[in-house]
This record gives sequence, C-alpha cells and structure tokens, in this order.
Amino acid sequence: MDIAGYLGELDRSGRRLAEAAKEAGLGAPVPTCPGWLIRDLLRHTGGVHRWATAFVSTGRAEPYGPDERRGFFTAPPDDGLLDWYLESHAELVRTLKDADPDLECWAFLPAPSPLAFWARRQAHETAIHRVDAELAAGHAITPFDPAFAADGSWPASTPGPGAGWSPTLRSASRHGPPTTRPPGPSGSSRRGGPSPPEPARPTA
Repeated sequence: MDIAGYLGELDRSGRRLAEAAKEAGLGAPVPTCPGWLIRDLLRHTGGVHRWATAFVSTGRAEPYGPDERRGFFTAPPDDGLLDWYLESHAELVRTLKDADPDLECWAFLPAPSPLAFWARRQAHETAIHRVDAELAAGHAITPFDPAFAADGSWPASTPGPGAGWSPTLRSASRHGPPTTRPPGPSGSSRRGGPSPPEPARPTA
C-alpha cells in the first residue's frame, strides 16, 4: 500500500472507533483489553495520535522523555473525552496528509521513509483499536480491506510487501490494565517498538 492508502484506512478506522465508542458508552468494558473501559481506550488511542503527530509536525529526531510522553495523554473529563479523541485523530490525519514527503523525524522501525512509517504505523494501530471498540459495543468486526490486512500480517523479522517494512497489525488483545505498564520492552506489548507510557486510569 502507498501512503495515501494508509491515510484512508487511518481516517476510516478512527471515525469508526469513535462511533463504536459512543454506542458502547465510556464505562463499557473492552473485552480484548482486560481491565480497560472505553474511556481508557479513547485516552490511550488519542494520546498515541498526539504523540505521533508531534514527531511529524516538528520533525523531532529523538524520542520524547517520560514526562513529555505523559503529557500527550492528558485528557479532559468524560464529558469532553470523545471530542478530545476526535480532535486528536483529525489532527493526526491532517498532519500526515500535509507533511513533506521528504520529512525527517524519529521512527522506531525500518521503513521507506519516516512519513511512510508513521502513516502505516498509525493506520494499523487505529484499525486494531477500532476492533476493540466494536467488540466493546457488541458489534461484529468491520472487515479489513484484504490488501491492508495482508500488509499487517508480516512477522517482525521478515520484510513485508515493501522494502524495509516491519509489521504493525497484531492480535487485538495486547494491553494489561491501564494502571500498570504493559508487558514488553520499553513498557510496550507491541512487537517491534516502544509505545508511550499509559497514564493512570481515570476515576470518573
């Protein structure tokens, strides 16, 4: 797939995630993320979108520190949470669409370019969390485009369908409870690279 294809998937999955989250309700449990509620899923995914946007929009060449990463996950109370998520997603899509193809910034897996990395990574991240939200709402999973599904099926040590690619699409069940650090290196349970630390679970 090309960058435009990833951005289309990112846009669709992000909007569908929000729809399913609204139907499920913020207090609905997420069966594929034990210990998480929909509000936790929105806070996580919105924070990841803001984290990724920051690299692309600033051209930052090194990872953010723990305090900086934590700031991306600062979300409003429940009555503003869905809008906060939607703003996070829309800004990520806009930033990737408007980015210079020759952008240089930090990325943590091999890819043809940093822009291609972030477009692909966020498309797959959002697609998997869209599945989480759909299951929380009691819906059947919206089918993946076959080319997109195949694009995400490659093991971490194997080149994917484009030179230098590594995978991002995995099983929907990865995370531990939001009050703990997920298992794996650098606090991540995703194969192939770090994710920002999770904030404490909200009490609202």
